[in-house]
Amino acid sequence: MSGRRTRTIKASASSSVPTRGSSKDKENRDDLRVIATGSLLGDGQRWKKKYLSHSEVSTTTASLPAAADEKSAGYCGGDTRPRRHSSKASSSEGRQDSFVLAKEQVHINRTLTNPKASVSDLINVAKTNRLMFNTVNWATLFHRLARFHAKEAATNYRPEIKTLLHQCRLEEDCSCQHLANLSWAMAKLRIVDMVLLHSVVEKSLAMSELMNPPDVTNLCWSLAKSRSFLDEPSQFHELEEIVNDM
Repeated sequence: MSGRRTRTIKASASSSVPTRGSSKDKENRDDLRVIATGSLLGDGQRWKKKYLSHSEVSTTTASLPAAADEKSAGYCGGDTRPRRHSSKASSSEGRQDSFVLAKEQVHINRTLTNPKASVSDLINVAKTNRLMFNTVNWATLFHRLARFHAKEAATNYRPEIKTLLHQCRLEEDCSCQHLANLSWAMAKLRIVDMVLLHSVVEKSLAMSELMNPPDVTNLCWSLAKSRSFLDEPSQFHELEEIVNDM
């Protein structure tokens, strides 16, 4: 009797599957299915991290075919809700866009400094690409027009230059040299946009400790020169206010 009991205990201990038809049998089969699926796919967090590191995109069921396989296999690990784009992907895309824009701005500046470029060429470049212009591009444009084509530009292209001056926007990190070149070019062309000039002077004063003697000379000369050709009383009054604020 004792020997038969011992054999029964050994049999139950060596068998990992209960008798067929019991509720415990169903639970164990479910556990085995989950374990088997988990062994094929690996840990859910590691799997998700692997896909993010390779594609840097949202790991939704539409974007990852493996997610559909995961659902059909009965894998229950991890969060099945749609995932947002990772912050790493957004920052990476932002850096890439900035890099592309910077390359375009360098290319624009090379075009503007082409010695064979005429007034018409320079203005067309500005009209076509002005939305991508940075402060360096604006300063280069007006400096080239004023230095090499002042008379032609002021005589034949005055409306276009006035429009471009009005559209010029200064960046926060612009240099003192570019600001001084802008003010000098306006005075040389005898076409002054008062809003732009006020912004140039304001930013120059904020960086006055960084200005070198040539920058100070160009800025002061442009303000003095502008007094000699401003005909409208309102512009003359605005110029006086700008000078008095210095």
